[in-house]
Amino acid sequence: MTSVRYIAIFIIFIVYHSSVQSQEGSGKFCIDAEPLCGSGLFFYPNTSGFNLAENGPDYGCLFLALNPAWFYFQIDQPGDIQLQIEQSTVLGNIPDLDVDFILFGPFTDPRSPCISDLNADKIKDCSFEVDFVEYVNLANTIAGEYYLLLITNFSLDSGFITVTQTAGEATTNCILVEEPIVMESQACTDVIQTLNASTANATHYQWYQEDDEGNFIEIYSEGTAFLDVSHEGIYKAEALNASNVVIEHYQFNFSFLDSSPLEINAEVVSNTFIEENNIEVTILDDSNDIYDYSIDDGPWQQESIFNNVSMGEHQISVMNSTGCRIGSTRITVMDYPLYFTPNGDGFNDTWAITGQDDLQATVAIFDRYGKLIKQILPNSSGWDGTYNGTQMPTSDYWFIVSYIEPRDGLRKQFQAHFTLKR
Repeated sequence: MTSVRYIAIFIIFIVYHSSVQSQEGSGKFCIDAEPLCGSGLFFYPNTSGFNLAENGPDYGCLFLALNPAWFYFQIDQPGDIQLQIEQSTVLGNIPDLDVDFILFGPFTDPRSPCISDLNADKIKDCSFEVDFVEYVNLANTIAGEYYLLLITNFSLDSGFITVTQTAGEATTNCILVEEPIVMESQACTDVIQTLNASTANATHYQWYQEDDEGNFIEIYSEGTAFLDVSHEGIYKAEALNASNVVIEHYQFNFSFLDSSPLEINAEVVSNTFIEENNIEVTILDDSNDIYDYSIDDGPWQQESIFNNVSMGEHQISVMNSTGCRIGSTRITVMDYPLYFTPNGDGFNDTWAITGQDDLQATVAIFDRYGKLIKQILPNSSGWDGTYNGTQMPTSDYWFIVSYIEPRDGLRKQFQAHFTLKR
């Protein structure tokens, strides 16, 4: 028998898609073997010249393993199978170049055998005949088994190698030669992301991660459809059925999103001591993103201005479109209460200008006859409703505040009244 190779497997992929498929035939080393399925027509341009196969494997009947191309395939439906391998100078023409092969197996995966398992005990078929057409024969295969096929070009001439399944009730797994389902997955920095490979009829899963050299290394997981990852990279998942046949495969491109804190600024854009206080938020490191805004942990809004804000200190938060970049700041709205109730219950017991320290303000309080009752300086706790130790009655009181207007830096005065309630 002569070289059968993974090409046969690739052929199955072809039939599955009702079209002719080709491989690159670039797997010059076992570890780089390409997937193959064999229920159709599969071809690839051969390697010509004088290229020797790697040292290590037992090449059995092959006198010289020249111009190697490695393939692997997996058995889907069990039984016997025959693959035809032929080589021709022109694709589609009558075979006219010598071709050879060796087949190893069975294995539980296509990669680990490349290290030390390609020995005489694992040789299942081999041919070094001077033939343009060779046949690979496998009997009593079991679903889920993997085989490694090396096809060589002893003729040294350039041409094409074609593989076709010609007999047997067994089938090879064509899912392996299809492009994986690619999913882009992103998360905020330092956040664990769960990758999801859930597949109907799958009983267990195998995960892999790409290393620095582009090889996919098996991850020893619990065999579930989910994998928690915290490092950027490319991950692959195989969904398998009860017979260990791959029924779907996935590629996850995982990366972190920019999670640097947003630099923001908030300012009151209405003059001090008016009935409606407005706050406007500015993104200092704007990256033309879309942002949402929140005040005091309230609902998010797309407008960067908050209207009719109550007096006192407020927390302003901003979040970008990914939710990974967040910024916050605090701002005090300078205003005065319309009334206070100094009854000792702990609520509204004193009266003061909110943000008086920031205003650099001094406040003078008068009764309705113009008598100075209290002067409030910055850092003061406010007026407690007494005059020389005597409680003042329920009434309206007037005040004059001298302050620095934050919007323009000018010193101004403001006069209004409030109510003391008992």
